[in-house]
Amino acid sequence: MDNKKIHIGKQIHKALKERGMSISDFAKALHCTRPNVYNIFKNHTIDIERLSKISHILNKDLISLYTEDKGESYLLNITLKISGNKATIVELRYIENI
Repeated sequence: MDNKKIHIGKQIHKALKERGMSISDFAKALHCTRPNVYNIFKNHTIDIERLSKISHILNKDLISLYTEDKGESYLLNITLKISGNKATIVELRYIENI
């Protein structure tokens, strides 16, 4: 898994399809517009608080994409952007299997 980046927007879109929820219903639950939802799908990064809310709406633990334990250990490089009390994962790279 060297240098694997997670495209969180694609993962959210996939989870939405699996759940069978419409874009409109998802937007209402997230208290945003349909265009904002499509912007989320394009994003490579997301605010942790928003990802938590989306996970709750879709009833799927999307945060585990960043922390999933497959019985293996990895050296990770995580880049965070911190603004006020919010932290956004900017980049997550798997460096090596240890």
